[in-house]
Formats: sequence, structure tokens, C-alpha cells
Amino acid sequence: MKIILTSGIAVVHILFTLIACTSSGDSRYAYWTNSHYVDQIFTRWNKPDSPGAAVVVLKNGSIIHQRGYGKANLKNGMPITSSTVFEVGSIAKQFTAMAIALLTERGKISLDDDIRKYVPEVYDFGKPITIRHLIYHTSGMRNWEVLFKLVGYHGQLNSGQVLDMIYHQKELNFDPGEEYTYCNTGYLLLAEVVQRVTGQSFPEWTRANIFEPLEMTNTRFCDDPGKIMTNRALGYMPNKNGGFRELLPISETTFRVKQADIHMTFVRNEHLEVEEVLTRFGKWKRLLPARKEQSISPSELKKFAGNYHGRELNTTWTFYTHEGQLRAKHESEEEIRLIYTGANRFVGDKWWFQQIEFSHDDNGRIIAFRLSAEDGLVRGLRFERTNQP
Repeated sequence: MKIILTSGIAVVHILFTLIACTSSGDSRYAYWTNSHYVDQIFTRWNKPDSPGAAVVVLKNGSIIHQRGYGKANLKNGMPITSSTVFEVGSIAKQFTAMAIALLTERGKISLDDDIRKYVPEVYDFGKPITIRHLIYHTSGMRNWEVLFKLVGYHGQLNSGQVLDMIYHQKELNFDPGEEYTYCNTGYLLLAEVVQRVTGQSFPEWTRANIFEPLEMTNTRFCDDPGKIMTNRALGYMPNKNGGFRELLPISETTFRVKQADIHMTFVRNEHLEVEEVLTRFGKWKRLLPARKEQSISPSELKKFAGNYHGRELNTTWTFYTHEGQLRAKHESEEEIRLIYTGANRFVGDKWWFQQIEFSHDDNGRIIAFRLSAEDGLVRGLRFERTNQP
């Protein structure tokens, strides 16, 4: 069974064989006598008009159940089989980390080396970002997916485009080693370290040093997002009114769980006003700002209108008022509605355009704003006003 694993970025994929298996009719393997129970679990997906899954069950090192359910491609009706290729997200990070571990074991690099030793194009932030920081998501670097949303890019990306964006960043979310925030940017840089230390492409080196020694002969990273792969399963999500909609792998992937273990706690101040919301998704927690709207006069609201340019991204956002509300617009994005929460602060209705705080000069004129995305993926990204009223 082959699956595609992404290395945490949409521009690098890995084609991975979990086990050396054969077709479901291979007589070498005795199937589990209770296979029909597994079949029952996947009955709802084992239909001609539904995406599905490939399932394998092992016991004592032997395959006892192996079967595909549903369709890999709803357009042409291609069924899911043991050879279907799946794209499964950031599971590939473990193979990127394994590549780094092998280079460390061989004395080629140290986990405490500064990333700029191998990738000097990364900005000197005044405090070193080590390979260890990148592995454990403590580098403080901004998540590249948010940055590309802010410049209005919606196409497929290659590693070179993303790295160029990373090299232009001049600030961090936090000092290296001070906090933990899941960061795909770090793993793209780790793959770049492997390439520069070995003199080989990341797909070539991992094939020769990880996958071939493990006899994972159908496993490889693929750094071309447009590469055609046979037997590839497309991603789908359910429509509200029935049926499914295809998910296209562009610069990011968003998943919504219809039924999940979600708990919310509202934190109130001494005046019993909600100040923040603690949200729990299973074992994951995140702290979200309360969106309590404050009143503001139309004349005061207009003071925030204008064009704002982000030097690090080389892009401009326009703020204007409409129907008594401040809104933000980029030439390549839908408008964003902003709620005033007081003290020159607003909250946007997009996860990647969530918290906006304006600053002013000594004369009280608005001169800039800083933007932060949900979950701290980007914090305090500065945009400077290019026109004054």
C-alpha cells in the first residue's frame, strides 16, 4: 500500500510504502476470520459515489486483513486498492527529522548549530536559531502559509518560492527557545539543510539513505506539486447538501471535524465581562481573544482608513469604512470585516487576519498596524501607512 506524505509543506511530498504488500488476493496471507467486521465499519464509504480508505491489519508481523473501500477518484470511478497513493499531511515530518538525525549521527551537523551556518540567507535575528529549535517547533519563525495568504497567493508553490519568502522575514514571533508553536517553516529549512550539507536534492538523499536501506522501494519525496502520479487518490470533503467536494492541494490544507470532542471555557474579569475563551479540542488547547465589540464614532473609525504596506511581504492592504464598519481588502483576497475591540485594536473574521493593533505618532495620526494570526502562527507583522488623511 502506497501513500503520499507531505513534509509539512504543500511543495514537498513523499511517496511512501508502509509495508511490502501484494494484492488483496495473494494466497500467502491468511485473512482474519472476522474481516467482515472491518468491512462493516467502512460500509458507509464503500460506495461508487463516495471517497474511502485503504485498510491493512497486521498480527505478529503478518497481514491478516487488506482491502480498499470507496473510490480514489469520483470523476473516473477509480477504486481504492492496496496500490492507491494517498496524501496524508505532516506525517512526513518524522522522515525529515530522521534525515537530520542521520546527519547528526554521522558527524556532518550538530543539533545546536545555527541555521545560518548552512542557510546564510536566513535573516540574523540577533539570537541564533538552531537546528534543534527547528525540529521541536521552538524557533519563533513565522508560518509561511499565513504569509502567502497575506500576499494573496492561491496557486501551487515550490520550495524556492517559499524559501524566498522566509529569507525576507525580519522579525520572529518570539525569541528562539522561549515558546512552542507548531511551525511548518522550520521543516522546510531542515530539508534545505540536508540538501546543502550533502550536495544532493532532498528527494535523492532520502531515497538513498532512508528508503532504499529500509527496502521501501516505492517511497520517495516529490518536490514538484504538479507531478502526475498514477493511482493517486484525490482529497474530498462533504457538501452541506450531500455529495462531496474536491480538495485541491495548493498552499495549505484546512480540515473541519463535524463531530469532535470540543469544550469551551469563558474567562471573565472582575466585571463579569468575557475577556478570553479557552477552547479544548481533545488534547489540544488554544487561547482565543474574546470578540467583544466596542462602540466607535464614524469619524473616529475613518482615521484608520488608508493604504498600508508590509515591507517584509512587499504587499499592500487597503482599509476603508462601509456600513459603519472598518474593512480590509487586498487585490487578491475577499474583503475582511473588522470588529473594534477598543484601544486601536480590531479583530478580523479570518483566522489568518485575526488581531490588528494600530499605532500612532505624537500627533495622534495613525501610522501603522501590526497583524497576528490565530494560534500565534504569525505575530506582530508590521504594515506601515503609505498615505495620510
